Parts: sequence; C-alpha cells; structure tokens
Amino acid sequence: MVNFATLSLLALGLVSSQALAAPATVTATRSKSAVAERLSFTEWVDTIIANPDTALSPQEAWQAYLDSVNSTTTNAPSLGAVEPVHEKRRDSQVDCTNWGGSNQAKAVDAVVCINYMAAAGQVPCIAHKKTSTNGSGISTLVYCLFGSAMLGPYGYGYTDPTKWGTCQSIAQTAGAIMDTCTQPNGMVTGARGYDLTGTKAGVSISRYSGDLA
Repeated sequence: MVNFATLSLLALGLVSSQALAAPATVTATRSKSAVAERLSFTEWVDTIIANPDTALSPQEAWQAYLDSVNSTTTNAPSLGAVEPVHEKRRDSQVDCTNWGGSNQAKAVDAVVCINYMAAAGQVPCIAHKKTSTNGSGISTLVYCLFGSAMLGPYGYGYTDPTKWGTCQSIAQTAGAIMDTCTQPNGMVTGARGYDLTGTKAGVSISRYSGDLA
C-alpha cells in the first residue's frame, strides 16, 4: 500500500511548487492544431498509466491545459473569468459547488497529486487522518497534500479503508473532477461520490490551508 502520510509532504516536495506556479516557463511548444480541443485531465491520467515514460509531466499537462483554453476561444471564457467548464468535459456525477469558492485549491497543485497517484500504480492507497491545528479538533481523511491542494476519499463508504480505490483509480476520478470543475482562473474544488468504476469511494479536491497535522 502507498502511504501518503509521508509521500504527500516529502516525496511530492521533490516537485517544486514554485516551478509549477509559473507554467509559462515550460519550454515545450505546441501548435494550435495540437491544442485545438480542451485538454482532458482524465485522458492525461490514462496516458500516465499506459505510457508513463512519454506522458506529459505535471508542468507540461498544466501548460497544455492553459494553451488549450486559450486556443478554444469559442468554447471557453477568457482566463480570469469564473464560469463553468465547457459542457463536453462535464461529468454529471461530479459536484463542483459542494464547498463553494472559499474552498478552491490551485488546480496546478492538484495536478501534482494526481500525477503522483497515477504513477503509483494499481496498488491500494491509504488515506490518513489529519487533525486541524486551529483548535477546532476537526479531522479529515487525506490521500495527498501539495501546495494549496488536498485530495481525500469522499462519498460512498469514504471512512472504510476497504472502500478506498487504487491509486490509479483515485487519479482517474480526480481527473474527472478536474475536467468538470477547473475554472478558467486556475482554481478548482469538487467531489465525486463514487470512483469511475462505481464500486469504490469517490474523491474530493479542496483547498489545503496548512492547518492539518
């Protein structure tokens, strides 16, 4: 099993959040024809699973998303607006409004978590209980923390470890949330009650404010 209690804070730290905060520095170039359609994070996860050596890195995937948003001007609002994503990418089982705008994470940070879990393979992932350090005593289950993003189990049997999916399944479900809920201002929050197989707990993406221990 993959232990994200340490991986989320240490191994994921090998990828610089500062580098990801400036996607314009990515050197890969793409023609307009290559980004004629909005990038799908779900499909990106599938490429990591099928061909990890040739799949886009988190930085490249985020840049490709930005490029595709800018190139599909007839299907997407301009960056900086806060509007729903293009209907073609919407998963009807994903809820983008369950926590509201105040709980949005930077989508670029969520991409790092998704990449890490997709690359981990078909192994069960462990969600760890984290308790708030602000004195409220509130605890939450967490698969991954990186930057402003927090991914955790959600919905069907989410507190039951036997209902948690594999790392790849979690990544695929999180990809569907990204496709449905990523806003053109680069923020995201959302949840799906079941994974994409419909047999395991779903996933949530929300804001991590650094107050969990």
